[in-house]
Amino acid sequence: MVQFPKIGGSSHIVAIPQESDALAAYVFTDKEILAVQTAIASKRPILVRSEPGHPRREFAMAVALHLKWGYIEVDVEDYPDFQTLLWSFDAELRQAESGIVGALALQPEEIRERLDKTRFIAPGPLWWILDPQAARHQADLFSGTTPELPDSTDLQFVLYVSGLDYADDRYLRRIARLFKRGYFDGPLGQRVRRSGDSLVVLTTDEEREMPRALVRECVVMYIEFPTISLMVEWAKAVFPKLPNQVIHKAADTIVRNRNFAFNRAMPPPSLYDYFDLLRAVAQTSLSTDEQIQHLDHLQQIRFRRSADFDLVEFPESVEFPEPVEVPESVEVPESVEVPESVRRFDKSPVFISYASGVEDEFVRELYGFLVSQGINAKIDKIELAYRESVRNYINELGRGSAVVVFVSDKYLRSPWCMWELLKIHEARKFSERVFPIVLPDADITSGTSRLAYAEYWEDRLKKLDSAMRKVDPLSIAPATVKEGIRIREFAGKVDLLASMVADMSFQAVQELSAETLRLLSETLASRLRKLDDAS
Repeated sequence: MVQFPKIGGSSHIVAIPQESDALAAYVFTDKEILAVQTAIASKRPILVRSEPGHPRREFAMAVALHLKWGYIEVDVEDYPDFQTLLWSFDAELRQAESGIVGALALQPEEIRERLDKTRFIAPGPLWWILDPQAARHQADLFSGTTPELPDSTDLQFVLYVSGLDYADDRYLRRIARLFKRGYFDGPLGQRVRRSGDSLVVLTTDEEREMPRALVRECVVMYIEFPTISLMVEWAKAVFPKLPNQVIHKAADTIVRNRNFAFNRAMPPPSLYDYFDLLRAVAQTSLSTDEQIQHLDHLQQIRFRRSADFDLVEFPESVEFPEPVEVPESVEVPESVEVPESVRRFDKSPVFISYASGVEDEFVRELYGFLVSQGINAKIDKIELAYRESVRNYINELGRGSAVVVFVSDKYLRSPWCMWELLKIHEARKFSERVFPIVLPDADITSGTSRLAYAEYWEDRLKKLDSAMRKVDPLSIAPATVKEGIRIREFAGKVDLLASMVADMSFQAVQELSAETLRLLSETLASRLRKLDDAS
């Protein structure tokens, strides 16, 4: 197994040469070292997950430097066609060569040799990773100019891949399929198989959900924002001449501003912001006291990303907000018989989004009816096993091709239900995928009534914000911070979402009549039939 220095003291710091624009050093945690060792041993890529602004590029560079491997960097936005990650055929170069050959008096054998396709095929970055020896051979045959590769005696590389958040699902699934198979079919029919110990580092800013097919093939590593002690140690490695007082002051400034930003549901300062602060101070010739004062001025410029972003003093007492309601269970039929004559729609599930305790009877009745009609209905009661991730289920529901939404007063006041509705909206084509059933207590037809829900969420946000101001920011759990961010989204979008439902020809019901069930089932079946036929 590839060895890294043991954690302890400064032995886990890897210096980065300053001919690049990267940080001067990367500090590995125990978890990161284990992830690298596991990925190399299992021949799987690492999927590095972190918030924006973490030096993931430096992570990959430091791995390559420590292992004495070559380093290759790829942004998938520069490779819109997945095939070019594997290889590319330079048709323009071959056409130019054809013109030259035509002007020369060459023998047929010489013409065939000079126009041979192998001379116009360039290996892509993933070819270098899977089979570097074959890639080197093909690069030698290529008559054009191949990108200069870093030195690597044993032809071993670390490939850093960014931009995954902006690639479509099909592109990402092809990456997953490549790593699952461990080979691809080359341009001349040859099979290029994985060999050697090269490493692929995939990164995401968490701006979208990665396809499960890709996640399954990776060693997944989530990098948490570092502790103050790690921030200080890292800064000493990058800026060894800065006084300790300045480094500690900058770390404390970043942490407090991060928590304040979370409280306001604003983008928090990142680790890069921390190093930028220190870099700006390090370039001055000020005394230690003057550098500390300079930090105070810099943070007002660096972190004032909104007119509301004013630094505040944190009171000592605390008043906690009301706890978030957790949905109760919904009883559903254990089994429903489906007649053989009924067409089954197994490819595209139909999710049911509802507020527990209000629509339970409706949900039981609708679920049983849909299943009896051959529709693959899904509700959290059945899909979520003990201790399974609610977040993953809500993300899956949000991307669902069809979602029946029971809109009630409780639904529009429930954080769980609103989170589901937001996820549906984020996945786009809201009106195509949502099939609303509106209960009488949900008045969504007038702006006044819809804005009452916005006012409700704004009040919830004020209570949470007030409570968070009264405690030390370092004691606030990430889950509480994320709750505040979601509540701010609910307040800002509940009117829009409710108006989009109101704009649809919805079913307003007090009970699920046979006619309502029939109409809903037929509408859903029509939608699913189109999806199945298209696939």
